[in-house]
Amino acid sequence: MRRWIGLVRAELAKLRRLVVFRAVAWSLLLGPGAVVLALRLVASDISTVVGSPGEVVLGSVVLLAAFGGIVLAASLLGSEFDQGTARMLLSRGAPRFSLLSAKVVVALVAVTAAGGVASLAGTGEAILAGWQPTAGQAAEVVGKTLALVPLVSLVYIGFTALGAIVGRSTAAGMLAGLLLFLGDFLLATLRTPIPLGEWLPVANLFALLGGTFAFVLPPGTVPTASGAAQRLALFGVATVVSAAYIFQRQDVHQ
Repeated sequence: MRRWIGLVRAELAKLRRLVVFRAVAWSLLLGPGAVVLALRLVASDISTVVGSPGEVVLGSVVLLAAFGGIVLAASLLGSEFDQGTARMLLSRGAPRFSLLSAKVVVALVAVTAAGGVASLAGTGEAILAGWQPTAGQAAEVVGKTLALVPLVSLVYIGFTALGAIVGRSTAAGMLAGLLLFLGDFLLATLRTPIPLGEWLPVANLFALLGGTFAFVLPPGTVPTASGAAQRLALFGVATVVSAAYIFQRQDVHQ
C-alpha cells in the first residue's frame, strides 16, 4: 500500500508538469461558459432557449471531462513507452497493476476535480445569463457533475490506457480513446436502434443526463438511470481490467 501511495504521489507530480493537464483544465473551465455565451447571444434569457440551463452546464462539463480523461490517460501512460521509462520503472520492482491503477486514479481525480470547479463556474455564468435556479437546483448540477464525471471518464480512461498499452505509445492511446469517443457519440445520436446500442457509453450518459440529451436517443431505447449507471460502471471496469491483463502479460523489456 505504501508503494502504491508513492506511485500516486509520483504521478501527481508528473501531472502538475504536464502542459496537457493545464490545457484540459482550462478547456473544462471555459467550455461551459462558451456554451452559455452562445445561448446568451440567441436570447437575453437563456431559460427561453433551453428548458434547463443547468442541464446544459452539466452535460458540457461531463463530455469535456471525458475528452480530457482521454488526453490525460494517453499522456500519463503512453509517455512511459515513448520515453522508455516503463522499462526502468518495472526493472526497479514497480508492480504493474499498481503502476497502471495509480495512473488511472490520478487521471480520474484530476478530471473530477477540474469538472467540479467547472460546474461551479458554469452555474455562476448561467445565473448571470438569466437562469434563476433555486439553491437545490444549483447544488444538483455540482453534485451530479461529481458523480457522473468519474463514472463516465473511467470508460474512456480505461479504453485509452488499453490502446496505449497495446500500441506502446501516446499516439496509440489517444487514437483508441478518440475513436471510442467520436464513434460512440455518432452512433448514439443517429436516433436509429443498433445492436447492443444500449451499451454505448454516450447513450447511457445521455440517459443519466435526461431532458434534451435523452431525447436525442432512439425512441424506446432510453435505459433507466440505474441501468445506465450499471452499464457505465461495468464498461469502465472491463476496460481497466483488460488493460491490466494485457500489461501483465506484455514484455516491455524488449
